[in-house]
Amino acid sequence: GPFFTIFLHKALELGLDEIGYLVTIATVTGALAMSAWGDLFDKYGCRPVMAIALICWMLNGYFFTFATPDRTWVAYAIFFVGGIFGAGFIFGSFNMILKLVPPNAKTTAISLNLALGSLAGAISPIIGGIAIEWAEARYPILDVFHLFSAIHHTAILLTVLILLTVQEPKSSSLLQAAGAMRSFRQAGAFLGMSFLMNYSFFKKKRITKDNNSTS
Repeated sequence: GPFFTIFLHKALELGLDEIGYLVTIATVTGALAMSAWGDLFDKYGCRPVMAIALICWMLNGYFFTFATPDRTWVAYAIFFVGGIFGAGFIFGSFNMILKLVPPNAKTTAISLNLALGSLAGAISPIIGGIAIEWAEARYPILDVFHLFSAIHHTAILLTVLILLTVQEPKSSSLLQAAGAMRSFRQAGAFLGMSFLMNYSFFKKKRITKDNNSTS
């Protein structure tokens, strides 16, 4: 995560002002989507909605493979969509903690969560820096960017398998939550991902004996 800004500058040759625009776009789209995410969490639970948000967020990240200095518009599209789904996952993660821990341990649980996250955030730049320096010495920076981006998004995407094992009280199924998120399909269509949001539910008509009878 911390190296994306460097890659955007070095591999895609974006200026610092353009990187600022990208961050602003993601922040604004995420803020505008917060209300909708809150409604979905209240109705369907955190686990299924978070899973869908994370899947869409990471699949969206694979489009970095198509980003080049000549196609920087791809980065703008990614940040636009990523801001929406990223905000949903992060928002849901705090709600999930509050729902799962005992009421008298909420402060401790949140503190522990932030501590572990901060520890990972401190160690990962060291490991990532070593790996990136090794790769940059042998391959073009753009290829390194595409490869590390794919590894990054794949690793995070696999955590969905862990998330789905969490037992959340009063949680709907993944498919029910997916059907309710069709309102976000415009964001997905921005990058050709509308098929992920076009799942529609219908109630199968029940045929009774009276309906089948003929006079």
